[in-house]
Parts: sequence; C-alpha cells; structure tokens
Amino acid sequence: MNRIIVFVLYWGIFSSINAQSFVDLGLSVNWFTVNLGASTPSQPGFIFAWGETVSKENFTMENYVYKDPDNEQWTIDIGKSISGTAYDPATTKNHDWRMPTQKDFLELCEKCSWQWVDDNQLKGYKVIGPNGNHIFLPVGGLDPLGKTDAKSGNYWSGTLSQGLGRTAISLTFNSESHYTNGTYKYVGKLIRPVKDNPKYKASRQLPKEWSDAKYADLIHQIESE
Repeated sequence: MNRIIVFVLYWGIFSSINAQSFVDLGLSVNWFTVNLGASTPSQPGFIFAWGETVSKENFTMENYVYKDPDNEQWTIDIGKSISGTAYDPATTKNHDWRMPTQKDFLELCEKCSWQWVDDNQLKGYKVIGPNGNHIFLPVGGLDPLGKTDAKSGNYWSGTLSQGLGRTAISLTFNSESHYTNGTYKYVGKLIRPVKDNPKYKASRQLPKEWSDAKYADLIHQIESE
C-alpha cells in the first residue's frame, strides 16, 4: 500500500513534467524542470560557489576561487550580476540558459502557489504558476551558514547583494517559508536554470519598486556579521 501511495504522489507531481525541458509558468522567464547536474526533478544536482562553474565537495573561504589574495575577509569583484555571463554555470552548460536573478526569484515567490511536499523519497516544493503549470524544487545545497540541512532548499541567483560585496542573493526555503536573502559567496548552493519567456507580455512585468532595496535590512545584517 505504501508503494502505491508513493507512486501516486510522484505521478501527481511529475506526470506533466518533461525531465529535460523548460516550463512556462506564466512568468517573465521559463524555468527548467531539473537543477543543474540533475537528471530528474527530485534530484538536487550539483552545488556551486557563486561565480564558480565547476562543482566541488568542500566549500570554504580559503578554497573559493574569487577570494581576495590580499585580504582573507574579502572577495574579488566579478560583477553585480553574473547571470548569463562566463561566471554562470548554467550559461557555460548551454548558452541559452542562465541563473535566475533576484527579480526572477521574487516573481516566483510572489506570483506562484507553493505547496510543500514531504515524503520519504521526495521533499521540497511544488511551485504552481499563474497559468497552472508547475515545477518541483527539491531540498539541497548549503544553508546561509554554510551547513548541510536536509530540510531546506538553497539556490543561487546571479545577483550580488548590496553592501560590501561579500554576499550574493539566494533563494532559501523550508516547510514554513520561502524567501530571498544574502549569503556568503563561497557557500555551495543549487542552481535552477531559466531562460526568457518570449510569450510574456510587458504589461505583466514586475513593479518598479521590486528591487534589492526591499531586502536591504536583511542583507546589511548578514554583511555585518
């Protein structure tokens, strides 16, 4: 009976998802159905430090490629947005793909319905767009403190935080919440590729007041630690 329940749960989430395609959620970008390095929506895939295009096992400030050699507390400036650049692992995989920006994540958080799924073999969010299509975001990656947390999802955006430049914006979620925040750039996180949605109407784009400033207090708090 338990196997039947698990099968039905998987079927309900993945039956309309092609494991290697982009989904139009009715947003300004289309979202890939799997994380970078994954072959199915339930797999977390590879984790990357911000701006590094090769995954690794250990993530510290000391082994971060863009650590400032003259100051152990600082990092080298590689841009305010690396989405779609040579520092973007999604773009180096396929030139039509890119990392989400903070605005892309805000749009996903604000305009979609998030349904938490927690089964023995499946944990994360089913994210349903305004048009009824959906993707699945599994848990994985390192949390904002650089620790492994089997109960949370941690995804990089390509957007640098405001402030001292040591942190970048990430999407963090657990069973109770989902939000963007600033995380030290050397921390390893998942990446979900996106690409621009040609069907999206300009009249439906995000309000101009949506910007990094909305999260300035939280970003400043992390930068000050």
